[in-house]
Amino acid sequence: KGHSWDGMKNAMPPSLLDHINGNAVYNLTHPLFQNFLNELQAEEGTEFEAVPYDYRMSQMVHEGRYGTIPEFPFPWMSFEDGRPARLHPKKRKFKQWWGLYG
Repeated sequence: KGHSWDGMKNAMPPSLLDHINGNAVYNLTHPLFQNFLNELQAEEGTEFEAVPYDYRMSQMVHEGRYGTIPEFPFPWMSFEDGRPARLHPKKRKFKQWWGLYG
């Protein structure tokens, strides 16, 4: 990892600090990755789609492993009706995946 973000580390969510760069080599045959990929496809057209896929996969790991509710990376955004954009937790599903494959 580089040091570009060192001055901001304390203000950044753990799932962003721990994310694996999108240019990484992934094991496409691993069952956990397959579940992540299916989940990313299922989240198309939802508020989750605003989160870059590499960061989203890190959120899934954190939610499954630590129970951390995912943070929306753009807090200034809101829905058309004015509600703040938030990501709904999916802890039960991700915890099960982490228990099986993590």
